Amino acid sequence: MAVNTRIASLPYRVTVINQYAARCAREDFLEAIKKVVPEIFKDKEGDKQFSKIMKTAESMALKREAEFISSKCSEYIMPHFNVPTDVHHFE
Repeated sequence: MAVNTRIASLPYRVTVINQYAARCAREDFLEAIKKVVPEIFKDKEGDKQFSKIMKTAESMALKREAEFISSKCSEYIMPHFNVPTDVHHFE
């Protein structure tokens, strides 16, 4: 999940990538699907398939994230992952 944000000490916006929020959204979405069609995932084989779907979704997300970073960054421009933000700046 990439979110445009503004840092209090900088005059421009940066993109912050939150991997945890994206993972939670993916897991919630897949769990919702599992609840809608429980007959597919009710046995041991279904659990294996669900686990495989989760792992595939995670690997696809990591690949998309790497593509995003490589499209936005260069040799001299690196992404900022840990960015302190000032919430009160927007009040």
